[in-house]
Amino acid sequence: KEAAAPLSVLARILFLLNLDEATHGSGSNIIKSILLSPNIHRITSYFGSTERNLSFWACRVLGVVSEFNNGQFRREIFDVFPWGHSALWPMLSMRRKDSSAEGYGLNNPPDIRTTLVLLILSFIHPSTHTSIKLSLLDKGDAFSSIFRDIGKDSYALARRILDVSWEGIWGDSRIPFGTKIAAFGDPVLTGISKLYGRYEEEGPKGEPSIAEIAHHFLLALCTRPGSGVCFKSRGWYPRNFDTRHKHLVPQDDHHTARRQENALYNRVLPAFVKTLKPNDDPRQQELVLKIFEAAPELIPGYWQASNMTLEPRLSSRWITNIALATNIIALPSPFWSFRSTTSRTPSSSAALAPYVHSPTPIQAILDSILPTTLSKAALVKGLRSSSAVVRHLTASLLAHSIKKVGEITEEMKRASEALEEDEATGSWAVGRQILLKEVQTRIPELAEISRMLDLEGGKSAHDAEGAGKNKKQKGKATPSTSVPIPPSRPPSTLVHEVASRLMLYYHQYLPNAAAESHIGLRNVVAPILEGEE
Repeated sequence: KEAAAPLSVLARILFLLNLDEATHGSGSNIIKSILLSPNIHRITSYFGSTERNLSFWACRVLGVVSEFNNGQFRREIFDVFPWGHSALWPMLSMRRKDSSAEGYGLNNPPDIRTTLVLLILSFIHPSTHTSIKLSLLDKGDAFSSIFRDIGKDSYALARRILDVSWEGIWGDSRIPFGTKIAAFGDPVLTGISKLYGRYEEEGPKGEPSIAEIAHHFLLALCTRPGSGVCFKSRGWYPRNFDTRHKHLVPQDDHHTARRQENALYNRVLPAFVKTLKPNDDPRQQELVLKIFEAAPELIPGYWQASNMTLEPRLSSRWITNIALATNIIALPSPFWSFRSTTSRTPSSSAALAPYVHSPTPIQAILDSILPTTLSKAALVKGLRSSSAVVRHLTASLLAHSIKKVGEITEEMKRASEALEEDEATGSWAVGRQILLKEVQTRIPELAEISRMLDLEGGKSAHDAEGAGKNKKQKGKATPSTSVPIPPSRPPSTLVHEVASRLMLYYHQYLPNAAAESHIGLRNVVAPILEGEE
């Protein structure tokens, strides 16, 4: 307890001597005496002391020495730091209510957590030698531990952690890429994401909020293929898929499907993206969408892992979930992966690159554009809902899905023609037919859309149900579901417009489904004209 006073004096003296280059010589002599074996070991023994004041000043002295003269003695401090002390990491939870990194000075020193974090950050500062950074990153949780409670840190400290981490680690080209990836694992990313909850907190003097800074940090780290923790991938192609051979993935081989699900290029992002709350924060939704755009292979696994409630019901949770699902489905398809090029941008060289011999596994495409958690019966239930909001959102999601299917099948057709495949045996041609067939089994029948158009055009539920049955009988189509139509529901012009687009997309992109339904052009145009009247 008595040693706290001399340590505080020593820390303050060294702090002052570091302010002027003319006094660096005197400060260096004092530090050399401190680093002598008996003195430095006595100081480090105070870590974890029952007297918090003593632990604080011991840490403070080491921090000032590490910062002295741009890190002149940083290697010596790193080597004598008690990394294996059992009480070291609990110190990262010791903070006071009025703590602020802005008070890092003589009269208002920071709390224990802030002091210890600043000391650890000094070992990865841009001015620090790479060998010291690598030594710290090899210490296991020594680096990631400072992010566990970052959500409660002051603005200045949280921003300093992000700035130093980016510039000191990602800005150092001499640190191996694998070491950087290992350092920024799920605990670090999850810790940073906690700063999203501070979106109402404004930065000092017009500075952006800490939530905005954390958002751009994560965007730079997670959404740029080939940099940060986002690896370059092959779109919907799994990692173990050889595109040089002409083959299709068996649709009934569950073991093969499981191996493809586990064969991801991006191993860090799947666990992290599940922890985000895209429905609560527009920034987090932007991050999720950009991650999926950069790594489309993650979309199929997200539907199941996120536990999204897509069963149609008029609730705020369902509305936000279905809107997010629609935005994910509407993301651009990774057509660049269909060609033998690594370029993701549409350019002349990428457009001239030849198509690969094997199409994307059909199941991967299906699970990306039609959520596995949204069944055919649920879609019909949504289209028949008494709520115009539910009908509109369900129809809008279905329209985006079918339109995307059409775009994908058109690209697959171009690939088949470019490779001069046989329509009956070519891998792209067969894959296209399988995709169309599988999609048709997972969406409502065209008669359901025609019935919806009739209702939105002002017909009664009884008349629309009768018309739908007549159309089904004419086409000998099997009933899609036993979900009843509500006895009465007010027509909606907005829903009528989406239903009209759906009818168009069925005929344009799913010609087989339209042909089987025997709903001709007259049935398509008449309800639309009636709605305009």
